[in-house]
Amino acid sequence: GKKQHGITNFLVDTTLPGIDVRKVATLGHRAIGTTEVAYVDVRVPATAVLGEVDRGWDAVDAYLWYERLCLSAARTGAASAAFEYALQYAKTRVQFGRPIGQFQAISHKLADMKMMLDISQTLVYRFAWLVSEGKATRHDAAVLKLYTGEMYKAVSDLGLQILGGYGYCMEYPLQRFFRDSRLAVIGGGTSEIQRNIIARGLGL
Repeated sequence: GKKQHGITNFLVDTTLPGIDVRKVATLGHRAIGTTEVAYVDVRVPATAVLGEVDRGWDAVDAYLWYERLCLSAARTGAASAAFEYALQYAKTRVQFGRPIGQFQAISHKLADMKMMLDISQTLVYRFAWLVSEGKATRHDAAVLKLYTGEMYKAVSDLGLQILGGYGYCMEYPLQRFFRDSRLAVIGGGTSEIQRNIIARGLGL
């Protein structure tokens, strides 16, 4: 059978004895809080089973489709905010007698950011439609996750570059987008794993 067989989900009361929660210090996404949870001889009643015994993976797999969609939409939105901030900065920051956005080196970065955002948004809408029609595939989910994650990372990096030295300072918001976006290509299936899934979908 499949290696996922035999997994069962439980809804566990966190006040039960034997549960130890430790917060992990992370580079970004600090508002959410990443934790390590240890269960030592924790006993739960049969009523705590979520779904069916030994069929837990089926439920988790179903949730992952929505996770891909929601995370990709959130990352597209966050990247859009980073882009808007960098764009406003480029329009108002004056160097050598004109706004820096009028220099081609800066304007081309913003053009690339805009293009990546438009593609990302289109992929989010396409995947949402495919899910609603019951036509979404693992391949589609991987394309969405891979592109939106890499896009968020690239847009944040470009935005930070546009701000220059200010982008590297903690008092400006671009550093948070830069830190948060780094998780996009690691969490919920790395970019490398997404490429593997896409390759398999192509029959490779």
